[in-house]
Amino acid sequence: MQWGIQSTIRDFARALQSAGARDIDFFVVPKHDARSILHWGGKGNEVGDLVFPFVASGPKELPADNPYGVLRRWGARPPLDLSELRKDPGAITTYPVDDALREAVSKVLGDRWCEHSPWPCKTYQAIDLLGYLAERPKSEVGEGDWLVVSNLRGEAQYFSRDVLKETRPVIVVGLDDEDNLYRLFTTYRMKRAYSWIESDEQMPTMIRPLGAFLLFRTPPPEALPNKTYAGFGLDAKSFHWVKDDPLAPIRSLGGGLRETLIGQEGCLECHSFRGVGARSHHALALDGTPYGAYALSLEEYPTDVLHRFLFDQDAVAKSFGVNPLVVEKTVAGQLFDMVSRQKNDKNEISAKNDGK
Repeated sequence: MQWGIQSTIRDFARALQSAGARDIDFFVVPKHDARSILHWGGKGNEVGDLVFPFVASGPKELPADNPYGVLRRWGARPPLDLSELRKDPGAITTYPVDDALREAVSKVLGDRWCEHSPWPCKTYQAIDLLGYLAERPKSEVGEGDWLVVSNLRGEAQYFSRDVLKETRPVIVVGLDDEDNLYRLFTTYRMKRAYSWIESDEQMPTMIRPLGAFLLFRTPPPEALPNKTYAGFGLDAKSFHWVKDDPLAPIRSLGGGLRETLIGQEGCLECHSFRGVGARSHHALALDGTPYGAYALSLEEYPTDVLHRFLFDQDAVAKSFGVNPLVVEKTVAGQLFDMVSRQKNDKNEISAKNDGK
């Protein structure tokens, strides 16, 4: 019933848009029924914040910290789109929605998103990743046998050409009749920017859009699946070939360390170490632009901060308002010692250079 109402409302809104109407929005109000939807008063009533200004003087821009303000910005007129990826209609193939697609999208939109969405959830559109890259000039995508894929939030993944030839992943660029997957998103708000910096300032609302995303239509090799958000929020500028393996300095490490740094939830999808990895950040719900609080290189963190992060993850995660990422204690000790040695080596080199 809920899906049927949402679908009908969305179809009506899109029909009005197609007919040339402007400022067409539709909102699904969770945790309300036919009676409570009319309760607009009271402190912190976000439905009232949406309805009263509209009744008084028509549509108004709501702040990005208001959930309906975010919906107006991203649900109707997202600041980002997939037009560049969709430039060649002949390269787009339509597939039936299957378990692989459902499981992939659930990482961003949550379990049972198909049942609760206003989309029929019958088909999706995608382009072949290697085919797309082969058509792009080298000045845009580089050249080499290692592909670096980075997203809106600066998170990164790394693939060899051989693995991509074997698995043939696709870039999903549409769902049913929706051609801009930046309209599908979740929001969140962190409690703080850095664990060791106290601040009374409230963090702004952040956005995590689906965007274009990578999909392996057949099960990839066991070591390849990724449990992070790094494969979502992609656009035409997300792909870059390089000649040498970017993770080569890490692959020779022992199993536990290697898995922690570059495994399915590896640190280097957000952080960097030994000059390898990413520098991720949050994206503002206001417009998708980066918001400070960058994921620093492991060597940049104060020693006591890194120690707490590795050995007291529950408390650190709670201070941010996120789920902990647990590192096995033995591996945590090995990583802490390795980062400490790396910092000491850098300090010694710096001291020698200063002495010259």
